[in-house]
Amino acid sequence: RVAEQPQEDPVPDDFYRQAIPIRRKQSGYVQSIDDAGLLDLAKKRDVAIFIKHRPGDFYSQGTPLILVSPAENVTEEDRDQLQLLFALGDRRTLSQNATFAVDQLVQVAQRALSPGVNDPQTAVVCLDWLKVGLLELARRRTPSEYRFDEDGDLRVFTRPQAFCEFCDRVFDQLRQYVAADRNATF
Repeated sequence: RVAEQPQEDPVPDDFYRQAIPIRRKQSGYVQSIDDAGLLDLAKKRDVAIFIKHRPGDFYSQGTPLILVSPAENVTEEDRDQLQLLFALGDRRTLSQNATFAVDQLVQVAQRALSPGVNDPQTAVVCLDWLKVGLLELARRRTPSEYRFDEDGDLRVFTRPQAFCEFCDRVFDQLRQYVAADRNATF
């Protein structure tokens, strides 16, 4: 269940002191996360889970993928199962990763506006679709970074991904290219 943004931080004060890291033995891009599996395991073991790496993030072998607290509620079997709830691969994918689509359109627009390619029509098409995507995101409520079970207990949380992050990915990377091309500035 997704909850409204709480007024106070629902993370227990001792979460980080009692948490254990769960690590993978391989590096790669997080391609997807089994959200329902995480929530089910967290409820079953009466733990809270902090997701450190979201879909699209690069995960480096041996670093914490997630933190789980309290540690004494987690068995070795749970550790193995938690690792498998994260699909890793050698590249980013569109699954559960809206920023990847944004990054792809930005990259095509940058290349199209570069002096070596000089293809403003392709850039304008990319800008049109980026505009549509940002308008759609602006209409939506930013989901809470907190997931609670049906009893209201915090089970899974992560860092928020705000609308402004998507805007920064577009505008910060395209500003210099668009400013140099009259066709793309309309």
